[in-house]
Amino acid sequence: MQSLLEVYLGTGSAGRVVVGAFQRGATTEIDAAVMVTDIRGFTGLSERLAPDVLLETMGTHFEIVVDAVHAEGGDVLKFIGDSVLSIFPTEQDGRGGACGRAVRGIERAFDKAKTTLPDLPFVAALHIGPVVYGNIGSVDRLDFTVVGPTVNFTSRLEGIAKTLDRRAVCSAEVARSMPADAVRSLGRHVLKGFAETQEVFELVTA
Repeated sequence: MQSLLEVYLGTGSAGRVVVGAFQRGATTEIDAAVMVTDIRGFTGLSERLAPDVLLETMGTHFEIVVDAVHAEGGDVLKFIGDSVLSIFPTEQDGRGGACGRAVRGIERAFDKAKTTLPDLPFVAALHIGPVVYGNIGSVDRLDFTVVGPTVNFTSRLEGIAKTLDRRAVCSAEVARSMPADAVRSLGRHVLKGFAETQEVFELVTA
């Protein structure tokens, strides 16, 4: 049963459900690096490819991202269309360690995609902070995921990555945990839903 849950929920989420965290509102706040990846030009791709080819292509892409995240100790929580939501909790090695693992996961995914899906570019966005982690939904339909401002911010960063035509971007909070030569400021930008402009950084090593 746990193996089956891990297939659908991810390793960390499955473990929590097995020990009893399966009631709505059974949540906890954790600190984590949150990563969102998204395919560029997916709408056009879906119009060009036959449904079976599209699904196979998406499956290969998801496999690349999931394997890269798992290799660095992260947990994949959700597929949203062509996007992947993953977390790297800080409880084991602190914020610096979590950010480092997330960046290595992004690099792994990009490197694998070069040879496997060279014509399917995707972007990655990374932020770190507190998230609410656990069961969210209705009484009879739950989703084990993370929510909160940190997740929303990461999603907005992913949009900025596409707008600025950058493969991987991160927040100032992540940049502070990275070596100086691993990030480059892209200036301040307006992120939908946030009152003040936010400084965005490119992950140079990704």
